[in-house]
Amino acid sequence: MPLNKYGVWKERISACLLRGSEFRHHPITNSLTDLPLGFHSLDKPQPEPASLRLDYIRRNLFNLNTGQILPHDKAWPNSDITDVLEPEVQHSINQSANIYLFGEQYSDGKGIHNVHMDQGSVPEYRRDVGVFQDGGLLINYPGSNRWVGVFIGFASQAVHTDEETGHAVSSETWSDYLERETRNADLIKNAVTIDQAVINTSGSTLPPGRCTSITLKNFTGHTMPLSSWKIQNSTGQFQALPNDAALGAMSAQDFDLKSLPLSNLGDIITLLNEKGLKVNGVRYRPHQNPAEGRSLVFAH
Repeated sequence: MPLNKYGVWKERISACLLRGSEFRHHPITNSLTDLPLGFHSLDKPQPEPASLRLDYIRRNLFNLNTGQILPHDKAWPNSDITDVLEPEVQHSINQSANIYLFGEQYSDGKGIHNVHMDQGSVPEYRRDVGVFQDGGLLINYPGSNRWVGVFIGFASQAVHTDEETGHAVSSETWSDYLERETRNADLIKNAVTIDQAVINTSGSTLPPGRCTSITLKNFTGHTMPLSSWKIQNSTGQFQALPNDAALGAMSAQDFDLKSLPLSNLGDIITLLNEKGLKVNGVRYRPHQNPAEGRSLVFAH
């Protein structure tokens, strides 16, 4: 979609919402609450922590394992996407919640469409895709500061895409990932996760925002070689793990990452394998920053 038409629309009226995971710890929420009502154009890709642009793959917006495929041709209750959306929509109306729609503005300026993932699409739609221009919907209940995310994609869209074009770089699709019984041999499993991070916030021997160490956990029953794997922040900066790095079966290990900068405004930490494909990711907001020497623990 043309970048000058991509943006976020803030409203206090009804909207379709997919019940998603708790979202209040993501850095994007700080910037969203400061927006006045109405449409806000997002002209340029901005992958820094405070960016308002969505990217399903690079911004660690949700836990992949909580997703579900909603078929369009089943008659039983709660099997259609509208059955899932309607209860949360009604609740947001009753609570006068703030709703943020990400997508492309209609030509008459009276609404937003393409409120869904916009990369990794089948060849017919490849000309319109790109990174950091996914659609979606976030809802905030100001009274409780509860955030819920709406992230909708097509089952045929790829889970891994090119860093510049947004085209698929792996055969793995959302259908492959979420329908476990049909998983292919080349799927990127959530076998290794980012379990903890120690982030320096007070200075001392390292500048504030430096990651002093990170803990990775192996959930498989075999040793995982981590040679050529990388830890990456939201701006694309990374530090490679040691050439001899490996995780024993069902074990965790700390790795020193003293040259990887992380923002005190909140940031995104992503684990990439030797092919550059995302294996796991976490995010944090400023109030989550621990005191120096204490770990920030991430739930999976």
